[in-house]
Amino acid sequence: MQALAVDGVRLAYEERGSGDPLVLVHGTGAQIEVWGQTLDDLAASHRVIAYDRRGYGRSEHRPVRDYRRHVADAVELIERLVGGPAVVVGHSSGASVALVLATERPDLVRALVVAEPSFHGGRYATGSLLGMIARVKLKQLADPKDAAAIFYRWDTSYQTGGNAFDRLPVELRELLLGNARPLLVELDPHPTAAFEYLPTRRLRAIAAPITFVLGDLTEPWFHRIHAKLVSKVPGIRTERIPGAGHALFLDAPAEFAAAVERGAARASLSEAPRSE
Repeated sequence: MQALAVDGVRLAYEERGSGDPLVLVHGTGAQIEVWGQTLDDLAASHRVIAYDRRGYGRSEHRPVRDYRRHVADAVELIERLVGGPAVVVGHSSGASVALVLATERPDLVRALVVAEPSFHGGRYATGSLLGMIARVKLKQLADPKDAAAIFYRWDTSYQTGGNAFDRLPVELRELLLGNARPLLVELDPHPTAAFEYLPTRRLRAIAAPITFVLGDLTEPWFHRIHAKLVSKVPGIRTERIPGAGHALFLDAPAEFAAAVERGAARASLSEAPRSE
């Protein structure tokens, strides 16, 4: 594990493999370890950099509500570790960070692979989402870890019942529960939550190819966001993973890695010179 000093925090990161750079941005409540087998699968053909976002895992810092801080961290990490454009892969709120990064610093993004972003999610809230938030709020003062577990079970739930969180190894569940404080802070209302302030038209200006990875069994809220984004941003390619919920890389690691590879390959196709 290595660390990069960025504006008052040492961002912990892990680097594997060689080749074209690929940066992984995790979602709310997560950290490097959650990517699991995906790190090794992608490192077979890429230089993969995964990091703990500010406040999570080993990137110790007070919890951050302003997502613009996470975008700024991603910019600095890519500038200093890559020194040029990378394929950026984000999951959930980390996918929203990746989308906004591409609007603000297009020079740092060759291609985007976004796994079920929460972008503008407040506009498309479901009863299930609102019910989960209400249960978390009732529980968080008495027991933050129990409140976080409510979120994780909802976040990784399947439309067919059950969830991925309860199936994780005990050690990984405990790591995630250790992120209860930053998780609960991110769930608090804030002007930058889900990047509601950023108009969708800004996404249409992204030149890099965008691949949206969607699990067939994921919480309907993510399907609602997907439908809105693909209707408003021409050129998004969708990769569907059968049998997967929101924890796509845990439910179907090989299929997720293959979807990322196809998304990354679109960068080379978009950069190829056209014949006269």
